[in-house]
Amino acid sequence: PNPDSWYKQQITLQQRIVKRMREYGIEPVFPGYSGMVPHNAKEKLGLNVSDPGLWCGYHRPAFLQPTDPRFQEIASLYYKELNKLYGKANFYSMDPFHEGGSVAGVDLDAAGKAIMQAMKKNNPKAVWVAQAWQANPRSQMIENLKAGDMIVLDLFSESRPQWGDPESTWHRKDGFGQHNWIYCMLLNYGGNVGLHGKMAHVIDEYYKAKESSFGKTLRGVGMTMEGSENNPVMFELLTELPWRPVHFDKNEWLKNYTVARYGKANPTVQEAWILLSNSIYNCPPENTQQGTHESIFCARPSDHPYLVSSWSEMSDYYNPDDVIRAAAMMVSVADQFTGNNNFEYDLVDIVRQAIAEKGRLVEKVVEASFASGDKQLYNT
Repeated sequence: PNPDSWYKQQITLQQRIVKRMREYGIEPVFPGYSGMVPHNAKEKLGLNVSDPGLWCGYHRPAFLQPTDPRFQEIASLYYKELNKLYGKANFYSMDPFHEGGSVAGVDLDAAGKAIMQAMKKNNPKAVWVAQAWQANPRSQMIENLKAGDMIVLDLFSESRPQWGDPESTWHRKDGFGQHNWIYCMLLNYGGNVGLHGKMAHVIDEYYKAKESSFGKTLRGVGMTMEGSENNPVMFELLTELPWRPVHFDKNEWLKNYTVARYGKANPTVQEAWILLSNSIYNCPPENTQQGTHESIFCARPSDHPYLVSSWSEMSDYYNPDDVIRAAAMMVSVADQFTGNNNFEYDLVDIVRQAIAEKGRLVEKVVEASFASGDKQLYNT
């Protein structure tokens, strides 16, 4: 276990972060109490709990039944200690059944009301923040909660929206009902480095949602990536959406983006970015792969290397040569942007991706020549 000194350091760091956030007018979102108790709470404390089962082979925390008379007592103790450390927040995140978890024997309606009651007792102005991912939040848990008391992050809006889009594989017929929600872009899993995005679709899906009957509860956009040091163009695009009242053209936006990012217009740079936007940044709407095409150089050695991570789900949807051409175009004008940090960052990133693409193409030749016994081709 970690020493007490580690926890003290973390508390101090978090207090400094929260203080600075508030100085900038940023509302922190604290973890609220949603019924989690140790797995052996029934044996140790005599609590009435349900067993949510396993998550990836690990025991989930037990869920304290909302009908247990100690639910509100334990919730109050939790908020009391949280307030001592960081003060009260106006937003609390709670996802009691995230990524599965058995709800057998749980009165979901009562659970939602108990969680909300405990939060409101701590701060009557507080709003419950929930993540829409798979079946979370359960409809039965939130359908009878008052409008305005909850905001739902539609975590994967660009690929598996739950706001009510009938074409989504995670379609919710009624969306999030009376509750406010945020259009979110997940984009990146695990902090993997690589170019990736659904540039045109992110625009199209946002305005589709905004102009639908579910648009009346849409309250903004959110970035829900697992790693942020990548694809700045996609985050720039996402955060511009609420500022533009009507649908806009991707190519025109990109041309203006390059001027804003690099300080001047350059036709070759603009052409390179449009090429990227129509290839590696044009992941099909129905594709649900977890972020970038992974580099062959990161794969474990095998006869047929392809995926790097277990959950990648990647499938070829663009021509690697387009990325290589775009990189060459950026290199051809690099001397005109010497010392320009933004350009140099993008140049390195795009060339890195081009090298990864070239590696994938060459690997296929190596694999084929090895299988056919063509030593001459293999050695070249």
